[in-house]
Amino acid sequence: MSEWLDVVSERQRRVEVEGWTPDRDTGLHAGNLASACSPYALIAAAPLMGGKDTPIEAPPLLFRFEAEWNAITARRDMIKALVLECAELERMDGA
Repeated sequence: MSEWLDVVSERQRRVEVEGWTPDRDTGLHAGNLASACSPYALIAAAPLMGGKDTPIEAPPLLFRFEAEWNAITARRDMIKALVLECAELERMDGA
């Protein structure tokens, strides 16, 4: 259950510290947040499938927020993916 607390805490941090509020997210193009979550999830999957848990310095092509890219570890990247997906759902529901 602590993993969901980590996701909620990260979402709250992104809103309070980075300013990624639901109102700001609503102004984004549909799918931008979902496309940002995909690379984090894929990179997080690599060590789970026997690959290395190595951060990738440059954002993948699907990632729309180049200045925001910060892959760290598989667990942290999975949390980021979930936060971005939740933000996309909030944007969809608010649109």
